[in-house]
Amino acid sequence: MLRCLSLTLLFPVLAVLLGVSSAEIIDLTSQEFYEMATTGQVDLMIDVRTQAEWNTGHIENATLMDALALQLAQNLRTAEDVLRNFSLWECRFCRVVVYCRSGARASNALQLLELAGFEGPLYNGQGVSQWTAAGYELVTTPSVEDRYCMVPNMETAVLRQSSSRSVCRAMAIYEQHQREVDAARNLFLAQMQSHNATGYSYLLHVYGNFPPVGYPWLVTVELQEMMMGMKDPNTTAPMAMIVDPWYGIKGDTVLAAEATGDLPTPNASTDILAEMEDGNNMGWLTVYSILDLFDKIQDGIDRLADDIQVVYNLEWGYPEDISIDYDQQIADEEFYATASNFTLVDMEWYTMEIHYEHNNDIDATDTMGTSFFAADIQSDLNDNKAQWEGLGLTEYFFEYTWIEGGGLLMEFPWSVHVRDEVVVEVTNAAGQDITITDQTGALRTMVNLFDAVQDGLDRNAYMVDVKFDGTYGYPSDVWIDYDSQRADEELSVTVSYFSTEGLP
Repeated sequence: MLRCLSLTLLFPVLAVLLGVSSAEIIDLTSQEFYEMATTGQVDLMIDVRTQAEWNTGHIENATLMDALALQLAQNLRTAEDVLRNFSLWECRFCRVVVYCRSGARASNALQLLELAGFEGPLYNGQGVSQWTAAGYELVTTPSVEDRYCMVPNMETAVLRQSSSRSVCRAMAIYEQHQREVDAARNLFLAQMQSHNATGYSYLLHVYGNFPPVGYPWLVTVELQEMMMGMKDPNTTAPMAMIVDPWYGIKGDTVLAAEATGDLPTPNASTDILAEMEDGNNMGWLTVYSILDLFDKIQDGIDRLADDIQVVYNLEWGYPEDISIDYDQQIADEEFYATASNFTLVDMEWYTMEIHYEHNNDIDATDTMGTSFFAADIQSDLNDNKAQWEGLGLTEYFFEYTWIEGGGLLMEFPWSVHVRDEVVVEVTNAAGQDITITDQTGALRTMVNLFDAVQDGLDRNAYMVDVKFDGTYGYPSDVWIDYDSQRADEELSVTVSYFSTEGLP
């Protein structure tokens, strides 16, 4: 009889001996318990039933501690040792729910936890009898032994971040940051896919750098996609393995960064990437894409930064304002950045612009983001073709290399003799005569090179990069990427020799 009453009779005696007054322990209904358990409002859920009872079914995410109450009752003066033995010492400021079969053992255990030094919110979840009567299910999963507060050395790693003394409360802050960055990243990627975006530009400003480095930077980024889908179970053909394909974004690449603010020296270039590559004063800086900024936030979360503050754009999801203080005890290790003026960029035209500008030595900055380049390349093609035709050449000789589909299948370069736009003779790099058939492409003349460029424009190729000979007008160097999402479909043509007199 005395043994049965020992736990109950001990409470007032121990409270007086230890000088501890009992705080309020909140009784929960099954509905309240379920709401807290399923909405992240419980840091630790303790089941104080026996192992045999546990094996018949328990509440999901619970931790079995069947001997906890008995050991505390027997050793309350050394309660810290008991709690450490159960990996509970760092949980004393967390939100704890205890339950049993009907609520009686849970009530006893909660009062002992309070007397042992628990100061966080304590809740009596009653028992599995009330839980199942309310229509909620039990599970048979293993006992949870890795709550944040139960992990050794976790307390000192995270409590700096929070004004709360609870490691669970501190980790809840990181969990909230994680949910926010995941949702924002998913929104950004979904927006890019829904708009069929190939790239974007935005103004980046990273604060705290000295001297001035030209912020804000106008950063232009190309999105990288990968084809996804289901493999067709009815075929082993490599080119027919994807059923219902769709494209997902796998990353992005910074193509350009232009300084729009004050530079460190008067002669510094506004081309930030060039300045960094040249090893100038900007070489220690980093140009971030939007996905890089998401990674920076993730790094702060993973490293348990002391303070993380982020404002996300509600429409596109990208981070507009980032403040990360990794260690408030150390100066000059913070990261502050803003992103603004976000704009989608059609990378087909942007890439054509860069290549056209590079190959033809023009400044096309004012035409970015327009269809000027397709029209201008077409105009250039027409002009050079007219120049070629205007010469009225009846006989000419040239050497060229034609690589199609990612492979060098013939022995190039080929040496070609053309008379009246008909191939008279063609030999390969080894000096061997090539059988003149359309299948090998041996009948190509300069007209066919002009036609190849026109075909790229007509098919809206992802990239058309062409140089024309200044004297005769023929295409001397051609690169056509028909589809940026496919490999081995590009065309590369180079004319290495041309003459009206003969072959070398």
